[in-house]
Amino acid sequence: MRPLGSIFLTRVTIALPVLFLPFFLGGARPWFWSMFAALFMIGTAVLLWMEPESPSLMREIPVKWQGAGVFILAFPVLQLIPLPPSALAVLAPHRLLWLQRAAEAAGSPQGGWAAISYLPVMTMFSLFWWVFLVLFGILLRNALREGSPEWFFRLLFFVAASEALYGILQVLVPSLGVLWEAAGTGDARGTFVNRNHFAAFLGMIWPVLLGYTLSPEEPPSRLSRQKTYDARERNAQIRQKQLFFSFLVGMVLFALVFSESRGGILSALIALTAFTIIGRIRRPGMLAFVVVCWGVMIAYGSIVGFGNIIARFDVLEGGALGRFKIWADSCRLIRDHFLTGTGLDTFAHAIRLYQSHLLDDQEIVHAHSDYLELAGELGVPVAAGLTVLAWGYWVLAARRAWKLDAGENLPDRRRSSGPSGTLSLSDIPGGSGSAIHRSPIPAGLRAGGIHCESGGDSRRRLIAAGALAGCLAFLCHSVVEFNWQIPANQLYFVVLIVLMSL
Repeated sequence: MRPLGSIFLTRVTIALPVLFLPFFLGGARPWFWSMFAALFMIGTAVLLWMEPESPSLMREIPVKWQGAGVFILAFPVLQLIPLPPSALAVLAPHRLLWLQRAAEAAGSPQGGWAAISYLPVMTMFSLFWWVFLVLFGILLRNALREGSPEWFFRLLFFVAASEALYGILQVLVPSLGVLWEAAGTGDARGTFVNRNHFAAFLGMIWPVLLGYTLSPEEPPSRLSRQKTYDARERNAQIRQKQLFFSFLVGMVLFALVFSESRGGILSALIALTAFTIIGRIRRPGMLAFVVVCWGVMIAYGSIVGFGNIIARFDVLEGGALGRFKIWADSCRLIRDHFLTGTGLDTFAHAIRLYQSHLLDDQEIVHAHSDYLELAGELGVPVAAGLTVLAWGYWVLAARRAWKLDAGENLPDRRRSSGPSGTLSLSDIPGGSGSAIHRSPIPAGLRAGGIHCESGGDSRRRLIAAGALAGCLAFLCHSVVEFNWQIPANQLYFVVLIVLMSL
């Protein structure tokens, strides 16, 4: 049993970045995200000091998580190591070429050692943030598995509802801007400067909140057998809570639509379809709603013309043309830095050497495609590995969620004789006499009022389906936007990965 002080500190350490990063421009300013990453590291160090024998951070870390963490963090470290010119000529010849040209222009001697990264300081700070994301994911996973997750979902509801309400107010009051940074434009952006990033943020959260809302807090079969006054009151409270949470989810979806982000709305449709399929939602109303939404989308494209839609797709925020041209310039950068990239978080600086269609006083900051930007910063082999890792994990988690009802990943379910999964040793080869207890449901999902396997499986499936749908929306939207470059979106993407694995 963990001390209450340790549990409280764990929740505070997790809650601080989850709560505050979205509310301050999505955490997109280095001074802000670095502050919360540092606070998290301090909280983690205190937790390790309070629990030296069984620290919550290090408890039950699967080998696959350890391997993924090493793979994610190892290459940026290698980009920081100074190399001799002979090694750079093999690994990053264009990096060496630009160094030689810079030395000639400055009239300084050539031939010094240099790192692969074009800006080692930027890469080092971004690596620090990635370390934070990995540690945050591990700590959140262990915290949700060992205790009730209700506190965390209520925190997600508060953040999402606050952002959605602020976004709707921006539509109703067009002059309402984004804190101190941007003037009002009449569309919903919440506390994010860019409406596409706001749409991506809400697109990740709403399916998880919907899954939590639809999941029964207690198995219906148990509730139906209870006819007492207390049971009826409990049923009424559950229905009222679901109605309130449903209202909040609807408000989040309204704000997403009012953002007028084409990629965000399309990604939300993809998420809705994925949630319906993976969550095995068989209600005719939900299925009809999905069909109608896709029908409206296809009809709109037919009326307006898909050629015009593609032309509008090339128009960036503020009416600037050039998404396809930015991709062309990014591909040239990737070609010249195919193996090792330019260094983590250096794209905005390295692309200046390749931009071909903007005036001298304008510059490309992002590739408007997270996949291209990662390939430019980390090189094609590592970026492809990260992409395969993300999509492969999504497929495996989707298969696992799909099998929850069938019980293929929960052995001997039909021999379970009680709410907690009591098995007789006589049912096990070589066993006899006494009984053992096994529970395929994580303690965190069992603690919130889930008392039997059927209810636990339903809640796990719906929450996992919501996380999978939100993750799919983010991965699809990132094809045409740089959502991964926003710290709040990165953090919540890690949250989705954790919820997919519960």
